[in-house]
Amino acid sequence: MKLATWQIAAVSGANLALFALSFIAPGVFAFVATLLGVAVGAALGFVGGAETRRRDRARELDTYQHQYGEAYQQVSDLQHANARLLIELRRANTKANDAGDEVERFRARVAHLEAEQAAET
Repeated sequence: MKLATWQIAAVSGANLALFALSFIAPGVFAFVATLLGVAVGAALGFVGGAETRRRDRARELDTYQHQYGEAYQQVSDLQHANARLLIELRRANTKANDAGDEVERFRARVAHLEAEQAAET
């Protein structure tokens, strides 16, 4: 992270003011330095917490998007497999119907041949 010029100037000015204050009034310097330390620590904690929360949310979102993508792909694959199985089932039913028709034709042919054979004898 790059600091802007005004940020560098503000930190430098605060350091210079604290340096001067340390010579003028050491007790006030200690009080101000403690307050600044607490304030900066709280601010950094808040910023760090917000950044951590943002990263956690981004990670969760990536995880959910990945899981959604995988689930969507699985559903798509299952739908394609279902369609293929339905096509195979229709073909098998057609073959079974054709085989049933062929069996009926053979039975009729056998009955016809048996009838001819019976008529000849």
